[in-house]
Amino acid sequence: LYLVPEIALSRQLEDRISKLFPEELLVFHSGETMAQKRETASVLRSCGEAGRRCLVLGTRSAIFLPHKDLGLVIIDEEHDTSYKQDSPAPRYNGRETAIMMARIFAADVILGSATPSLESLYNCSVGRYGLVTLSKRYYDAADSDIEIIDTIAERRKNGMVGSFSRKLIDRVNHCLSLRRQVLILRERRAYSPVTQCQECGVIPKCRSCNVSLSLHRRADGTERLVCHYCGRVYEYTGKCPECGGALKPLGAGTQKVEEEAARLFPGARIARLDSDTAQSRKYETEVIRQFSKGEIDILIGTRMVAKGFDFSGLTLVAVLQADSILGQEDYRADERGLQLLEQFRGRCGRRGEKGLFVIFKQSVMNQITPAEKNIALHVFIIAVSCNKVNKVIIGNSDRKDGIDFGSGYGSCVEGVGGQRAGGIRFGSAFAFVGTVLKQQLIDGETILRNKERNIAFFVYETLISSYES
Repeated sequence: LYLVPEIALSRQLEDRISKLFPEELLVFHSGETMAQKRETASVLRSCGEAGRRCLVLGTRSAIFLPHKDLGLVIIDEEHDTSYKQDSPAPRYNGRETAIMMARIFAADVILGSATPSLESLYNCSVGRYGLVTLSKRYYDAADSDIEIIDTIAERRKNGMVGSFSRKLIDRVNHCLSLRRQVLILRERRAYSPVTQCQECGVIPKCRSCNVSLSLHRRADGTERLVCHYCGRVYEYTGKCPECGGALKPLGAGTQKVEEEAARLFPGARIARLDSDTAQSRKYETEVIRQFSKGEIDILIGTRMVAKGFDFSGLTLVAVLQADSILGQEDYRADERGLQLLEQFRGRCGRRGEKGLFVIFKQSVMNQITPAEKNIALHVFIIAVSCNKVNKVIIGNSDRKDGIDFGSGYGSCVEGVGGQRAGGIRFGSAFAFVGTVLKQQLIDGETILRNKERNIAFFVYETLISSYES
């Protein structure tokens, strides 16, 4: 059983695996027809008879096929959140379910990822999993260079043209002149993620779920507002539903980026791949094959283009508005953002040529300062030096000019220990402290807000790396 997180990724793997196992390969995912799904299930029921072998390539739903004599389970890109189904029921994590099924069949399991999840890293550190590290890239290629472009600074000196900077335009033109390919990631589909009235400031929202509506543009040029949560569609008139004022699209999704790229690079062959275009299996398969063969020069898409693809002619990848990736309301946003960026970086320069990874950002990227590292290390040292730690206070408890890692800032106590409420509780397994979100430095008027998750993650990584010792 070979599991992949996305249908798009299975297209390329299907072509390659079929060359090695033409008789054994079976494909199962939601993009297959009901007749194809029934045929796959029927073949698996008879697998093992007359010496027949089967190799099933599929998404998480392939777990529930009638497997017999399962010997190996491969979970590619095991960190990917697409393995977890949250709607509709049943809600389950495909990775954990596959591991449990392999245990039932006494089968071996291979988890593959260039950016493993923290859970898998932890399981490796405590000896539950074996760790195999690939120290060299495919074709022994060198790591890609990274260039960070501050869009605020670029706009001040008139260096931005829509969503593109003049620097990136030059890089793309140079890449195209060498007959190389470009991959652009914009983590928002649609034409514009949101629209707003210029008179009263109202942002149209879905009447069913109160989510901001995104502006989509059809092939014939007409526009519509779509709720990305429930899928409800509203006609777009360009006028505010409250006061009748003009609605202005804010931001740029993949559709608008594609439109801007076509205007900036008129001679390039451009395609877009996101969940809107991927609804057509024929279009999705054709785009991936054309880009693999070098018949498309610039491919624009959402995170589905960053997952495990292997394109030989790709030497330049760019992420537009990377802040939106790290600014999600999720305590694991930093971890998942790093995984996405590192995965995307790995798409270029895979055939010996050194690639270039360009990141567009507006705010200062989340960084842990030396002072914050020192705080986290002190927390760790104090925690492991005592057998029963209920509270950690750093600083003078009388003046309260230190760090209170508790929920109540007035309950500071001297030293370490104590049974009063508030504070980080370090259990025997060093519980994950990323949920501690009320950390303040009461020194003057300095308050740590933007870096709270960073401190928590650093403490967590420190605990993980030092767990055994």
